[in-house]
Amino acid sequence: MPTPTPSADDRFLISDLWAKYSWTLDTGDVEGFVECFAEDAVFDELIVATGRPEIRSLVTKFFYENPLFAGRQHLIGQHQFFADSEGRPDHWRVRSFAHVFVLRDVGASLFWTGYYDDVVAKIGGEWLFLYRKASRWLGDVLVNFPENTIARAELPIALTQALSARR
Repeated sequence: MPTPTPSADDRFLISDLWAKYSWTLDTGDVEGFVECFAEDAVFDELIVATGRPEIRSLVTKFFYENPLFAGRQHLIGQHQFFADSEGRPDHWRVRSFAHVFVLRDVGASLFWTGYYDDVVAKIGGEWLFLYRKASRWLGDVLVNFPENTIARAELPIALTQALSARR
């Protein structure tokens, strides 16, 4: 039996949702950002916000009132679609890679890398987030690698810090 997947049209419309999410977040469009979510959606990033009023408050306080936020770009891609765990029609669970770059006067650099675990739903003919969880690229997603993989990746940073401390 083939794995269920959204239609091609729905995939395009859901991809538009991610584009709207990123553009509105990264350009300070609070209302456009909030419109990406269902009325009772859960947004789990930094803290958990439930419903559009709490999501509006969270994005305003932690992103737009943060003087270090301007200049970030959220790049989201390589979506994996899964059937809704509750079997609801027009609902999909989607995992996506996420990378956030930050532009500073010295250029752009990778600020954060991780993934989103979302539930999207078609409500009133529009695809919206019902649940959005951002996670760092650590922990369970790396379970198939040796335990010290991340420690080895961080070794140059630790070594640099240790050498700097000796000066």
